[in-house]
Amino acid sequence: MATGGAVKAPVPPTRRYVFDEDEELELQSETLAKELGLRRTTARVLVRRGVRDLDSAHSYLKPHLGSLLDPSEMADFPRAVTRLADAVCRNERCGVFGDYDVDGITAAAVIAEILGDLGQTPEVRLASRDHGYGLTPRDIKAFEEAGCTLVVACDVGSGDHAALRAAVEANIDVVVLDHHQMPENAPPAYALVNPGRPGCPFPFHDMASVGVTFYVAAALRTELISRDFFNEKRPAPNVTDLLDLVAVGTIADVVPLAGLNRIMVRAGLDRINALKRPGLRFLARLAGLQAGPPAISVKDIAFRLAPRLNAAGRLGNAKPALQLLTERETNEAWRCALALDGRNRQRQRLQEDVYTSALEMVEKGGVGEAVHVLASEDWHPGVVGIVASKLAEQFGRPAVVISMSDGEGRGSVRTFGGINIYEALSATRQHLVTFGGHAAAAGLTVKQSNLPALTEALDAAITAQIARLGGVGDTVGVDSCTTLARVDEALVDELESIQPCGEGNPEPMLLADPVVVVESRLVGNGHLRLKIADPEGDTVHEVIGFGMGHRIPDPQSRLRVVFVPEHNTYRGKTSIQLRLLDLGPSQDDG
Repeated sequence: MATGGAVKAPVPPTRRYVFDEDEELELQSETLAKELGLRRTTARVLVRRGVRDLDSAHSYLKPHLGSLLDPSEMADFPRAVTRLADAVCRNERCGVFGDYDVDGITAAAVIAEILGDLGQTPEVRLASRDHGYGLTPRDIKAFEEAGCTLVVACDVGSGDHAALRAAVEANIDVVVLDHHQMPENAPPAYALVNPGRPGCPFPFHDMASVGVTFYVAAALRTELISRDFFNEKRPAPNVTDLLDLVAVGTIADVVPLAGLNRIMVRAGLDRINALKRPGLRFLARLAGLQAGPPAISVKDIAFRLAPRLNAAGRLGNAKPALQLLTERETNEAWRCALALDGRNRQRQRLQEDVYTSALEMVEKGGVGEAVHVLASEDWHPGVVGIVASKLAEQFGRPAVVISMSDGEGRGSVRTFGGINIYEALSATRQHLVTFGGHAAAAGLTVKQSNLPALTEALDAAITAQIARLGGVGDTVGVDSCTTLARVDEALVDELESIQPCGEGNPEPMLLADPVVVVESRLVGNGHLRLKIADPEGDTVHEVIGFGMGHRIPDPQSRLRVVFVPEHNTYRGKTSIQLRLLDLGPSQDDG
């Protein structure tokens, strides 16, 4: 049994930040800068993200909902919408089922809310860690007993064969709205809407399930308009009111913030910052967020709101998170927010215990080389995913963290450096009871007796991937070289038009070399605070390096720094701050 103790977390592997002096890229940047009237630095950031002409630049810098693609090419999409519209018009009893993570909860909230606006009172259920992954025959039985003839399954279903066979036997039609990678043989759903489904002609495959669900909700409204369903007493709902849920679920699920996702998240952030949904307003308050400035950002959602919403499903029943998102009565919404905040604090304590125990296991060895496979009967299953993410970042390799019970374990897998976890698990499926997920993250169930074989097979599969990739990706490309004098209000304003940034659409990263350290000190819990200047001393900027206290430089040293320029608001005053990503000795000989 692994026990907690004073184990020091390892320093994460150092990433190499490199600047690519590509002549063609420079020419494209210069042309785009002139055409748009932007700084060369901003244009270079755009070109590095594939934005190389005026049309794509306007679409990227001003994303709007009118640019969303027609979903009719999505496999089974028209069939799903028609079946939902029929159920609404016939007043059938409908069920809604969602996974217990934020994507699944927000997707279930979108469908439950649109059905409620259409006069339905759907039977809503969420997955439970206690009963295994996804939609189960037990859930189908519950929907049958509730009199449901149609069930909409959100963020689950693509691999839930047993449940969907049970639905066929119970004469329940199941519409699956999902985004997870699918096995080759599709389950017997009435309609299976998944952009990543093999053979699906829809060109964008990276939506979260809540994005797919929003598309269905919008199309359902359009279909009902064509059937003259709405009138003065029953007006058509405004589906854009659901985009705050779409933004939260999309950000929390760490799908690429590009293409359709970026359009929906940009629109959703506007609604989140309006704080009209009572539950989100109160949860934001408890997380220390409020109506701006500064505006609630992608990072705020990812690191302050999403963990609180996830806490319910991690530690037990996820229903309180769903209730918070759909509750319109303010007193009840406040109670839900308080409950979720309390669960999040409990989750943090459990997470720290499991993380410390996992570090001890790694130090002892025997947990794999190319991948760390860790298991214990003492670990709460609700926090293994977060711990796996931390370990992957700390050690620079994928991590599998498993909670064992009665000879069987359920665990989470997180990747590092571009390794495809789903591919690796597929190659080792003979050692697993079940698995599912996508390239960056997955879940699995394994017999305890198979753990040694699984560790060996996964290690071999990932080692083969690393060889094929030519190594683990620890090199990051910097967007542009600059001087501190060029980092002014105008540039920061331009670069903020790149938002929302996140997975697949990284924040602008700039490099300055040389700079001189004017002042250096430690602040908070191991953070680095600097003042740096250009060699002439004409321009001085404040710098914050989160978690970089172990790399504190000497005053007057000459450095090469990589940073994200941003606005920082403190006590009502907004100024430029450089968020440090990397620092080292200057490479400039001048």
